[in-house]
Amino acid sequence: MRKLLILWDWDNTLNDTSAMIFKSLQETAEHYGVAMPTKRDLREVLSQHKGAYWERAYASDTQEAMAYYLNRFSINHLGAQLFPQAKEILTFVHQSKTAQLIISNKRKDLLKDEIEQAGIANLIDGYIGADDTFSKVKPMPNYGAEVIAQIPHNQLMMIGDGTCDMEYAKAIGAIGVYIRPKEEVESFIAPEFRFDTLKEVSVWLKTYLINGKNLKAE
Repeated sequence: MRKLLILWDWDNTLNDTSAMIFKSLQETAEHYGVAMPTKRDLREVLSQHKGAYWERAYASDTQEAMAYYLNRFSINHLGAQLFPQAKEILTFVHQSKTAQLIISNKRKDLLKDEIEQAGIANLIDGYIGADDTFSKVKPMPNYGAEVIAQIPHNQLMMIGDGTCDMEYAKAIGAIGVYIRPKEEVESFIAPEFRFDTLKEVSVWLKTYLINGKNLKAE
């Protein structure tokens, strides 16, 4: 019998933090007197943990700039809000008695604050966030392993909008569900399922959980 455990990415999968991230990137660039980040730079930061943007923009000041950014984000982050379909699909999964975790490369204390503010803590079975050193993050296969192992399952599903989410899915043997427009999917990423929006994922996931049908996204 299938016993599924769903792993949800947080930023810009369930919680719309892109505006707050972009604001924090802009404040960091202004502080260091470098070129303002573009939407492409934002996409890179959202998709990949750390990513090439930081070294490209800040060179030898990368670590210091990232620390400044995290400080700015810790101030700005509570301005983010859930995507409209997020609470509905989390509630459906919870009521279907399917286990679900939120797993993010965000610092654990910030993640905890955002989950509590969003009012969804009672719908999930836990969350996984990074420590202050960021020594373990997605897509490292051992990231969150201790928490995941505590929840009975024989199948994993990773749902996220980032390259690191799909690399993590592959590394841990999970079904990959990628939220990304087809034209933006990187050539080296081959998720089992792909959708443009969380709304599309919500419709598909309900069918998957009710009927076990593997309806392929176009």
